[in-house]
Amino acid sequence: MAFDKTPTTWISSWSENGTYITVPIASFSELSAAEADADTGDIRKIAFAIIEHLWDTYNGLASADRPTKMTVAKTATVNTTYNKLTSRYTFTFETDIGTQEVRAESSASPSTSTSSSPSASVSTSPSASPSASKSASPSASISISPSASKSTSPSSSSS
Repeated sequence: MAFDKTPTTWISSWSENGTYITVPIASFSELSAAEADADTGDIRKIAFAIIEHLWDTYNGLASADRPTKMTVAKTATVNTTYNKLTSRYTFTFETDIGTQEVRAESSASPSTSTSSSPSASVSTSPSASPSASKSASPSASISISPSASKSTSPSSSSS
């Protein structure tokens, strides 16, 4: 199979009418109607539910079905003393300079456009397997990466 960019593949029951985007609250397992309420809801819970859903969808895809111009990584830190989990999500998008348009997935080769100055960014790829470290201290770190992911794009830009 190959990467499917359609919104309905990533978020069930997604619809739009040219003006509005409509997504049922039930599309996000981490979100209730009360949490999404326009007057009394919590934007943090809404953001978490959407981001967690996108991570789950990305991570559930086979490597060959994941986008290469958008990657998602998640790390989680467990603090047993305070009974809390801190999650960090990293979304990386490869875009064209000047337009900020997300690059097409059709090519795994470098762009034919060149840069007049060297890139100041560092490129990293998600690890091929999840890793976890356990400690006797009150907190432990767990790194969650997509399973068997592979980067096919080069890590440096042409000058």
